[in-house]
Amino acid sequence: MAKTTDTSIKLLVLYDILSKMTDESHALSTNEIIAELTKRGIAVSRKVLPSDIELLNKYGYEVLSYTKKARYYYVVQHVFDTAEITMLADVIMASKLTEQRKNNFINKLYSTIGVHKNPKNLDKVISLETAKYGNSSIIYNIDAIERSIEENKKVSFLYYSLDEHKKKIYHSNKKRYVFNPLALIWNKDNYYLLCYDDKHDGVSRYRIDKM
Repeated sequence: MAKTTDTSIKLLVLYDILSKMTDESHALSTNEIIAELTKRGIAVSRKVLPSDIELLNKYGYEVLSYTKKARYYYVVQHVFDTAEITMLADVIMASKLTEQRKNNFINKLYSTIGVHKNPKNLDKVISLETAKYGNSSIIYNIDAIERSIEENKKVSFLYYSLDEHKKKIYHSNKKRYVFNPLALIWNKDNYYLLCYDDKHDGVSRYRIDKM
């Protein structure tokens, strides 16, 4: 792999390594950091590394250090702590997303707190609700509805229920609903769309995972 010494790229990769691989109990020595940078095609010398760390600290990316036979560096400030991630993971698992998408989201959340605090088995951290029916399109529906609200546009969708065999039964003979979206509501583990119906001059709400 070709080596690069571009300062901006080097600093980004350096902080990424420290964020993911270190915490208050797991520091990396100068040699270990250089080895990790080398794996990623980044060239840095022992003399230059301290100035790179100093530059990160100067711009608010706090990197702590101590000396014990060698110089060690670590990061303790993460976007979320373990308790916050666990709480968010529980919310995700209670949602109507598919199991695969739930696990993808949760893995992304845990990646923000580093490899040493990332649980090997998510089942030990969260309670799985495998009986819930997942709708893989719900995240895209929410995004589309939010944009429609911001842009003051109508939304159009098909609406269905599930029979005892989890098969879709469409309402109104599969006729599309067209409404003015007002707001998104989270209630009892479900997302709802609150909307205004021009034809009937009234407000209704619909579960987004049934769209």
